Amino acid sequence: MFRLTTSRPARPAALRRLSPSAPAGPVFAALAAVPGLVMAATLTVGGIVAWRDPLMRPPKLPNRRPPAWGLPATGVVYGAATIAAARVVGRGAASRVFRRRSRTAVGRSAVTGTAAAGLPFGGFPSGGFPSAGFPPAIIETAAAAFLSAVAVPGIMLPIFDVARRTWARRDTGPAGTVVVLGCALRDGRPSSLLRYRLELAERVARRAPGPVTVICCGGIGEDGGPSEAEVMSGWLRDRGLTDVRLEPRSTSTLENLANAAPMVDRGPVTVVTSDFHVFRAGSLARRAGHAGWRVEGSPTPPQYWATSMLREFLALGTWWPAPGITVGTAVFGAWAVVKRK
Repeated sequence: MFRLTTSRPARPAALRRLSPSAPAGPVFAALAAVPGLVMAATLTVGGIVAWRDPLMRPPKLPNRRPPAWGLPATGVVYGAATIAAARVVGRGAASRVFRRRSRTAVGRSAVTGTAAAGLPFGGFPSGGFPSAGFPPAIIETAAAAFLSAVAVPGIMLPIFDVARRTWARRDTGPAGTVVVLGCALRDGRPSSLLRYRLELAERVARRAPGPVTVICCGGIGEDGGPSEAEVMSGWLRDRGLTDVRLEPRSTSTLENLANAAPMVDRGPVTVVTSDFHVFRAGSLARRAGHAGWRVEGSPTPPQYWATSMLREFLALGTWWPAPGITVGTAVFGAWAVVKRK
C-alpha cells in the first residue's frame, strides 16, 4: 500500500523566528515581564523602607493608608504573579504548567496560588482558577492580558520619573505670592520632603524684585499637634521672611488651592510642591480657574521616592486612564502579532 505524503513548504526565516515554537514567545514574555518586576521591586523596596522607619508611614492609596506590611507584601505577590504569567505566555501552551508533575504537592499549590492571585486582572472570574482541562488558548490569552496589565506601571514609571526631574528644573520667574503646599511632619518638625519644599519657597521669595507674600498650606495631621502650616510658617520666619500667612485647614491639594486663593492679593502666583506632584497640582489649579498660577517642584529625597512616586502615579492613573490603557493595549497587541505569526 502506498501512502500519500505531502511536504510542508519551508517558511521564511522571519516567520520561523516569530512563531510560537521559536524563541519569539519566550523573548516577548521576558521583555513584558521586566516592567512588571520593576514595579514589584518598587513596591517591595519602598514598602520595606517605610516599614522600617516608624515615622515614615505608607502613602494613602488613595484615601486609606494601608498597613506597614501592605506595600512589601503586595510587591512580592505582584512579582510572583508576573513571573507565573510570563511562564505561561512563554511556553505557549498554558496547560503544560499544570499537567507537569510537581515534585511536591506544596510546589503545585504554590504555582497555582501565585497565578490565581493575578488572573482576575487578566479576565478570569475571581472565584477560582481553571483546571488542567481548561482550553489552553483561553489560559494563555488571559495570562497575556494580565502580563500586559502589570507591565503598564513599570513602563510608565520611568517616563514619569524623567518628567518630574524635568519639572524640578523649571524656573517660573519672579513671584508676588508663593503658595507652599504642605506634607507630613516628623515629631512636630518639617520632614525632609517638606523641608525641601520650604527651601525652594525661600529661594523663590528671595529672587523676587519686590515684596512677596508666602502662604503656608496644611492642616493638622493624623497624630494631632500643630498644623503643617504653623510649622512651615515658623521655619520661614526663622529665616527672615516676614509676610507669611497661614492656611491651616486643608487636608488635600484641592483644598490647599481653594483655601489659599482668597488670601492672594498680588501676583504672579507660584505654587511650590515636590517635583513628583507638579503635574497634578498644576492641573488642579487650572481646573479651579487659576490658569495663570505657575508650579515649581523641589527634589524628592531618596527615601521618599518609591512611596511618593507610587501614590502620585496611582492618582494620575485614576484621573487620566487613557495613557495606561493605550500602553497596555499596545503590549497585548504585540503579543497577538507574535502569536499569530
